[in-house]
Amino acid sequence: MKRPYIIVDREQASVIRNAGRSVEVRGPDGKMVGYIDPWPSEEEIAIVKKRLAEGADEPCYTTEEVFEHLRSLEQQSRGQRPDQH
Repeated sequence: MKRPYIIVDREQASVIRNAGRSVEVRGPDGKMVGYIDPWPSEEEIAIVKKRLAEGADEPCYTTEEVFEHLRSLEQQSRGQRPDQH
């Protein structure tokens, strides 16, 4: 299934490209329709690639691993409360 798209005019495209952040999109009635994020610049892409390469030696954890660790900390905390009072 193809992703839907909207063709904007030159002025709108310029606003999106130069915004540097998300742009609010409103319909003809002025009501919020959504947001458009500008495509990252080549410089932004290079920065992200560099950060990813530099952090390659750091450990990575899945969301489930993080939640499991938090659950274990919570259990430890519950077990320690009676000893602390």
